[in-house]
Amino acid sequence: MKKNIHELAPISEADYATVSIAAEGEDVYLSKDEMHALVERYTAEMKAAAAEMEFEKAAELRDKILALKDMDLGLKPAVRGLLERPAGAATGSDAVQKGRGGRGRRSSRGRRRY
Repeated sequence: MKKNIHELAPISEADYATVSIAAEGEDVYLSKDEMHALVERYTAEMKAAAAEMEFEKAAELRDKILALKDMDLGLKPAVRGLLERPAGAATGSDAVQKGRGGRGRRSSRGRRRY
């Protein structure tokens, strides 16, 4: 069975989906002024949380401040969604601890015992 290559083009284009960015809304992106204001606000909140011995909250605010600074430098997209991720996502107590099996001892794997 032979087909012209132009007849196959619609089939291959059907494999890809187009997602429009306009559907996200205009308030999704942060301006430079908004980023600087959020850094100042989060810094004040972080210091207050640390003074009240709420170190987990202070650490979350610190992470948001670092993300905002990365956005300001252009290392990350300036999107509000990066700041509004759930607490503990990928860095919380559910994260898998790597290295040394979590016991602090050296692994016997790879060493021969005689």
